[in-house]
Amino acid sequence: METGDAFLFIHVRQPAGRKRGENEDPKESSPRGSQTRGDASHLHNGLVSPPTPDSLRNKYGLYRVQVDLMSHHILGGKNLVFILDALWATDHELDKPVKWTMPPFNNDWMSSIFCSLDEAAIESVGYDFLRSEFTPARGLATYVQQVGVDDYLHQAADSTTWPKGIVYDPDSTGSPIPSIGVHEHWNNLTDMQYSRNLGTGNGIELVRMPQVVNGVKEAIAPARTYQLYSNYPNPFNPSTTRTKIATILYVSNEWSRVAGADCLFD
Repeated sequence: METGDAFLFIHVRQPAGRKRGENEDPKESSPRGSQTRGDASHLHNGLVSPPTPDSLRNKYGLYRVQVDLMSHHILGGKNLVFILDALWATDHELDKPVKWTMPPFNNDWMSSIFCSLDEAAIESVGYDFLRSEFTPARGLATYVQQVGVDDYLHQAADSTTWPKGIVYDPDSTGSPIPSIGVHEHWNNLTDMQYSRNLGTGNGIELVRMPQVVNGVKEAIAPARTYQLYSNYPNPFNPSTTRTKIATILYVSNEWSRVAGADCLFD
């Protein structure tokens, strides 16, 4: 089946640094970037580190091809949910899975799953984990530390960060795209808190999920905000409603958390 014929996608990817500076999500290995060509190498010039050595784009405020891909009505608009498969995460796309030294993994496998309706938010959280783990001290690939790796997330979330003269309108509607989602970074590696945790904004929230210890299930607070939308497009049930909660589901065998943006309930 052609990508354009699909009604919806469930978008699954793995967290890993990328040589070209795509953050954890190489768009060409998803349904994106291969609509009319055999591969997505033609997109690399819109990334941080294009193939030609003298064309490094390691600064903020440059055109980022990911924003066009994320906002396209097929490539981004048909994604029902975004899943970050962090069961076996690594430092870059060509390396084998590695154990993570940072808390809470403590020299063990990451063994985690992230899930969200907000692509910008889930990639922001994934980026925070990657940049905190794969520092020069690890002695592994540090592609994720390249300056400008998260530039596309800034631009996907906020049009005021777009480069001068650039208007993202991949569907040629004549109007610039709206904000794709939430982007921010956690406050520090120890607390891993975002603006909703800190009560300073309406961005991402990272909340501990309940765990069962000696048969006792921990209690957690419910999501603090939600919105109810009518007429959510569902071909099987026209009465379906969409509930928007400021959370991203994160489950791990080491710990369980919920991180900010959108979840879907039917």
